[in-house]
Amino acid sequence: MGDRGRKPNAGAIPGIKVAWESAAHVQMTRGGLSLAQTNLPPELRQILSWLSDLPQKVVEQDYSWANLTGVFGYNPKGGQVAHFMKDEGQSDIEAYDLSKDLILASAAKAVGVVRRSYLYMTQQPKLYRWGFGDTQGWGQEISACLAPALHTLQDSFSPAHVHRSQEPLFIILEIYAWDKVNKIHHSELDASWKNSALGMAAKAASGALIKCVVLAAVDPNSQNAFQDFAQNYVVDKYLRLSVALPNWRQNDAPTRSAFG
Repeated sequence: MGDRGRKPNAGAIPGIKVAWESAAHVQMTRGGLSLAQTNLPPELRQILSWLSDLPQKVVEQDYSWANLTGVFGYNPKGGQVAHFMKDEGQSDIEAYDLSKDLILASAAKAVGVVRRSYLYMTQQPKLYRWGFGDTQGWGQEISACLAPALHTLQDSFSPAHVHRSQEPLFIILEIYAWDKVNKIHHSELDASWKNSALGMAAKAASGALIKCVVLAAVDPNSQNAFQDFAQNYVVDKYLRLSVALPNWRQNDAPTRSAFG
């Protein structure tokens, strides 16, 4: 998070406290796009070239009324769902489910837009080759749907938002509340993402979600395909919650938390 009075980094949003650093969200999103590009079939990679607005759209998810939480006693319920954090007094399981559902619902909307665009490409190939496809408009719509999902997913790897076990598992051990204790070290913990193992995992998770969206969109049963892909390659791999895992033992992971 950037503090008032601090000289902002490139890509940072001046004058407002935001989750993680803006430049970090840009870097994570670009890294995720690059990974997805590498792992998609060549004929589908052109879809990602439409998403030039996506990194900035992910950053803009921080332009939220929820950033006012705690100011003049303003504490909106559910205000931190988009940042993979919880309300004070809320259980980790409830907060987890709300943030996970936001990720999946937003990405599912993106699948629908990609699907419509893909059908135009394949059913009107001559028109598409002649430049009649609205690739700019498609890209903006896809980015608008996908950005909330990526922002929340990336925030789940911030040590200021979530306490995870050590690599390579990165099991979610605790979800933090945006409270007085959290705010003390939030900025420095957000900034610690750069070049960290958590940051690399956030890029990989972003790439996996983007890939799931594109691959599901070309499936005739796209929404069911997305649910399967997202569960197997995003939720089961990058969003595992310790208390929901069978045979999970707390002593299997470090107990030291950033806030306790």
